[in-house]
Amino acid sequence: MSRSLPPSVASWPNRMLNIREVVAVTGLSKATIYEWMPKGMFPASRRLGPNRVGWLARDIEDFCNNCPVNEKAKAA
Repeated sequence: MSRSLPPSVASWPNRMLNIREVVAVTGLSKATIYEWMPKGMFPASRRLGPNRVGWLARDIEDFCNNCPVNEKAKAA
């Protein structure tokens, strides 16, 4: 998965992304993100307030750049 962040996000590596933005950039579902976080397979969210979490843009970009590519899916 070699997706990169949109230019507006990539230019601010310390910007916090909400779950909708993370889903859009990674192509993963919310359920997968929340399932993978405690397993260490996805970057941890950061608490921004009592009912709000976010992810650093640079953490999501690193995840996308280092995620292995499924060669079978790529060939299809």
